[in-house]
Amino acid sequence: PAHAATQQTIFRISDENDNMAQLVHAWSRQQINPGDDEHQFIIRWMKSLGIGENFKVRPLEGEAYAVDIYEHNSDTTPATLSELGMGAIQAMTLLFRLSGIMRQYKEQKNKPMILIEEPEQNMHPSWQSQLAEIFEEIRSQGFRLLVETHSEYLIRKSQVQVAAMKFVNQEELEDNIPYRTYYFPANQIPYQMEYRTDGNFANDFDTGFYDVAADLAFQTL
Repeated sequence: PAHAATQQTIFRISDENDNMAQLVHAWSRQQINPGDDEHQFIIRWMKSLGIGENFKVRPLEGEAYAVDIYEHNSDTTPATLSELGMGAIQAMTLLFRLSGIMRQYKEQKNKPMILIEEPEQNMHPSWQSQLAEIFEEIRSQGFRLLVETHSEYLIRKSQVQVAAMKFVNQEELEDNIPYRTYYFPANQIPYQMEYRTDGNFANDFDTGFYDVAADLAFQTL
């Protein structure tokens, strides 16, 4: 869900209305250990986003958890996840959930579709663009994803990814492209944005999306 992040130092198991608390509890019960692929997935993207170098989910007397973030290594004094701001909390929430899904369906050939709502909330633009890379890694493992987003940076990064696939022609692209992007204009019929081999879209977004930044820049001239 879009509003999964909560800025707390301690996540209490008894708080059934706290999505993050329930998420951390469920993740801990999966016994994902350092060195496991799912653990390394979190570490790798933590480093890429600049959140930290390592983490530890620390149980507190069987009633709650704390999430410690290490800037350098486990020998240093950690920061609590709540100290890092809502963007980092949102990112870690997403990484915990995705790694848990990876573990849950690791041995299954037919994997489910993952639904994600506005993953970009509270995130810096550079982090929003990296979401496309995170989702591509998940997709490459056999999952399908349905992502609802308002992030121009996420969409543009998907265009860069398509261009990097270097399809020979439009026919090859349409047979092999792993993405579909649909735009939902206000009070109109949704339509599919069609990728070209260079990563650009063959058609245009309706007003109020890509054009906003350009219009504001034009007003400063």
